[in-house]
Amino acid sequence: MFGIALYDLKKKRLIIARDHFGIKPLYYALTKANKFMFSSEIKPLIGSGLIDKKPNDKIIYRYLKYRIHDDTPETFFSGIFRVMPGEMLIVEGREITKKYYSQLEDVLKKSTSEGSLSNEQIEQFGDRLKEAIKLRLISEVPVGTCLSGGLDSSTIAATVNELLTENVSEAQSVGKSQNTFSAVFPGSKNDEEKYIDDLLKVNKTITSHKIYPKPEEFFDEIEDFVRTQEEPTISTGPYAQYKVMQTAHKHVTVLLDGQGADEMLGGYLPYYFVYLRQLRASGQRAKLLREVVASRDILYKYLKLKMSMRAHPAINPSALMNPKFRKTYKHEIFEVEQNNLKLRLIQDIFYNSLQSLLRYEDKNAMRFSLEGRVPFLDTNLVKFIFSLPDEAIIKNGWNKHVLRRAADKMLPASIAKRRNKIGFTTPEEEWFMRMKNRIYSIFLSEQFAGRAYFNQTEVVAAFRKYVEGKTTDSMLFWRMLNLEIWFRVFFDQDAEKVKKVAATSTMNVGETVSKPYTANGKTYDRLLVKTDVFAKDDDFGTKIASYITYKQLKENKKWFVVVSEKVVAIAQGRSYFIWDIKPGVLARVLSKHVTRTPFGIGLGSPWTM
Repeated sequence: MFGIALYDLKKKRLIIARDHFGIKPLYYALTKANKFMFSSEIKPLIGSGLIDKKPNDKIIYRYLKYRIHDDTPETFFSGIFRVMPGEMLIVEGREITKKYYSQLEDVLKKSTSEGSLSNEQIEQFGDRLKEAIKLRLISEVPVGTCLSGGLDSSTIAATVNELLTENVSEAQSVGKSQNTFSAVFPGSKNDEEKYIDDLLKVNKTITSHKIYPKPEEFFDEIEDFVRTQEEPTISTGPYAQYKVMQTAHKHVTVLLDGQGADEMLGGYLPYYFVYLRQLRASGQRAKLLREVVASRDILYKYLKLKMSMRAHPAINPSALMNPKFRKTYKHEIFEVEQNNLKLRLIQDIFYNSLQSLLRYEDKNAMRFSLEGRVPFLDTNLVKFIFSLPDEAIIKNGWNKHVLRRAADKMLPASIAKRRNKIGFTTPEEEWFMRMKNRIYSIFLSEQFAGRAYFNQTEVVAAFRKYVEGKTTDSMLFWRMLNLEIWFRVFFDQDAEKVKKVAATSTMNVGETVSKPYTANGKTYDRLLVKTDVFAKDDDFGTKIASYITYKQLKENKKWFVVVSEKVVAIAQGRSYFIWDIKPGVLARVLSKHVTRTPFGIGLGSPWTM
């Protein structure tokens, strides 16, 4: 893995390149003076002041509409690009040449093998995987393992223990006991602690570190998480990894992870359907029937999910976008290979899902000064996998078939024969229900309403449906939420400055607020006043006046009091949360035709109309 820059002093030629899979990031941009600039992160590029910082609306649309990112050279920042996996850029003067040095993608596309998977090939796969893991243990600093409880990370952890038992020199970096790090969510439907514990029972030399991410922590750390990732994420899942890295850096410096196995060995549900379509198209009816019957439990769960979605239909992302923004980019499309399993896997390795996961991994690891290593992304191992028959990937209803066979003896049956796929993620739906008030407050904010991307009324109405259990697409609301926080972190500089001023304020009651208020050409000093909590029938004007001391009157002869009626109304029980109000059809229709102004009384919102 590498992101590398080479400069030829004699020829005055710069070459930058990224590894075959894109494990390490590499970004570049042209400055306003047309100079070439590159970095392993985006923040230094936008922080340099040498480029105009602008959002990339096309990428934002594709993210909101199709739930994708990192699939093209373009980033969420206009004018900042990523070097693609296996790509190199040659810069000579003002001339930039892009080309691929890596032929790996083409090699994998040409790799074919007929027939059945043999026991010899299974053994060879196991040996190559073990070698890939062994090589990634070479280190002068402590090495640990991310352990989710799934097949991929469990295989790595079990193999590391095997290498420790064999006393191979490469495993010395692990120490006497292997440190594993796991995010667990007790009581949640996607908790994997049971599988982690099953592995620990048969591997006594593992020192397990369990991390318990909480939704309250997530919303407290959300800005740092978004700043760490630099670009929006598809779900809150990477936060679980963020928390794991946060703990792991106290114990180790290098972490092994199982990224890549899903894209190489068909780990996601859609791959089943791609393979079934491939068998039908190639006329292999007997094999097709066998696979359908063998995977009937998975297909049944999928059909059951589809039926439940009819009762709780997914929300069309386009309906929640600003109409003008939606119309501008409506011709953007996203298509994936649907009829050839290996071609689909190659597509997902070099352009789609894996690219996102590798970005999450590297950003989270580097945030806490860790180096993440991914043994499954070993070029020799990947080439070998694609040289095997398709049944190495899916056979008799089992995906990752060759991995399951190779790791069968070292893993407990509960893991080797797992059918449910979870991975490093969070119980997002549960978290959103628990933190719905904070999410509402963001969706109802003036900042969110002022973005050119959202239809605030429709977003809030849709989120209400979610809270009421009428839809379950939490990832759609995360994309809206993530994008809003991303804008606040990277673009709302004035808001950040105000926040810093407020955070450092040490004013006392009775003192003049340091920043005066200016309006209509006049400047007013502001005095800090503190009152008791208001009761229901209090005359708040008289009550507030009683808190103004004679000294303050003497020093400020011309004064008046401005009261936030909203605060008083809440104290007196005359105010309601917007999400507790159910607007009628007429209010929802008419509010769309109201022009919003900073001085409006809420006619532009169906909840206050």
